[in-house]
Amino acid sequence: MGLQSKKVTYNEVEYGDLDKFINEEFPQLKGRFESAAYEEWSNDSCYIMDIDGEPDEYYDNEVAEMLETGKIPSFITQAALNYLCRLGKIEKGLYLIQVCW
Repeated sequence: MGLQSKKVTYNEVEYGDLDKFINEEFPQLKGRFESAAYEEWSNDSCYIMDIDGEPDEYYDNEVAEMLETGKIPSFITQAALNYLCRLGKIEKGLYLIQVCW
């Protein structure tokens, strides 16, 4: 029988590089963006985000509020990446984010 699986192509990103990129793209943030803290990620783990660049009313409102106030809400990483995709800063696709500190 065997294990069923499929091959997937993704963009591999270190969480520290992701944090640096988001901080550079959103200089108006109050405080430093730290994905592991805002997403409650664990050490020595990987997370996949599907970035499609499509509008999403809830996520777009979250990003708009973050940009207006500078306050960083929890669980904003995917919405921020989707926003940056629409701006042409990153490509659509799967992102495998590696967390290790």
